[in-house]
Amino acid sequence: MTRRAADGDDGDRLAWWASIVGFCAVILVAQPHGQEAVALPALEQETQRTSQSPNRITSVWWMPEQLWQARLLENPALGQQQGEFVLTLFRQYTMIAVLDGQIGPVGALTFKDREAVLASTTIKDARGTSYAPLAESAVDADTKVLLQMLKPLLASMGPMGENLQFVLFPAKSADGRPIAEAVSEGFFSVIVAGTELKYKLPLASVLSPKFDSKSGERFPGNYSYNPFTGSRLVAESPLAQADVRGWQKTQWGMSTDAVVAATGQPLGTTTNIRRPPDATCYAGPFDEGQWLGTRTVCFVATGGLVSVTLDIVNTTFVSVFDPLKARYGAPVSRNQYPANMISETATWQFPSTEITCNYVGFSTGSVQVIYQPRRPSR
Repeated sequence: MTRRAADGDDGDRLAWWASIVGFCAVILVAQPHGQEAVALPALEQETQRTSQSPNRITSVWWMPEQLWQARLLENPALGQQQGEFVLTLFRQYTMIAVLDGQIGPVGALTFKDREAVLASTTIKDARGTSYAPLAESAVDADTKVLLQMLKPLLASMGPMGENLQFVLFPAKSADGRPIAEAVSEGFFSVIVAGTELKYKLPLASVLSPKFDSKSGERFPGNYSYNPFTGSRLVAESPLAQADVRGWQKTQWGMSTDAVVAATGQPLGTTTNIRRPPDATCYAGPFDEGQWLGTRTVCFVATGGLVSVTLDIVNTTFVSVFDPLKARYGAPVSRNQYPANMISETATWQFPSTEITCNYVGFSTGSVQVIYQPRRPSR
């Protein structure tokens, strides 16, 4: 039988738990940055609920298995054995973090202690069955140790972290059905001192997006119909291409001569703007009919063509985004950042290529479209 580090000597055991606690700390306080698999910001937003009245604030955070899995993908330093250990622990429970506080006349917060939270919190499944928190005796020893080791971390986050209570419920009903499953249709609620916070399932962030079969418009994965037209949604965009292997007729890895032959345009003059830093790049004018600007093509000695960047000035985001959408289908992401220099961005991903469209400006500005080989998933 394989010996788990947690069952070994004191040094092994401490190192084991230190890495596990460090990973769980990432769940609680780190900012997501990965691009693959589940979209963490959306998943975190979907799993948190808050109810606020003039004299009370109640927040709950449901922590389904998909949340832990997504963080594991972002933290390869945590070994496979330790990662599976974390997942095995939390698969046994429906885990809810609860914060319940009273707001005083001048805004001061007074939080309920653990005993009060446990006494006032229940969950309810789609069939209307209610469940009380598990008794301490029903929680396995490893989970107790992990939650106990997280307390100093939470306390360091201030009064709200110090008073955030982890409440464990059974994962399944008496007849073996999951109480709350992120990928299955249904509902469940968390009730804290009479305040009900509801979750509609499945969660959109753990599903692949769906598309309008005619327009290619992208919708969350838990939608079945276009809410504006009533059209039934499909899993694949009708506008999307199977793959994009480069820009226009170019392909990644082409030599300089091959790119000139494929585009029918000279490369231009060498430039210090390089993508990636070790590339040799050439900049020159380009004309795609609807767009005018500067094209920068970059090559590396051992890999040929590695990126194409189009810089288009005195334009709007939509005037570039809409033709790209018509050509490549709906993007995998589109975000606005009003306070940033790059105020809007959209990304398309294909097996061989990633295309990013960045807009800098307000009513009229500049748009940069970057074509580069797709990085493999971790």
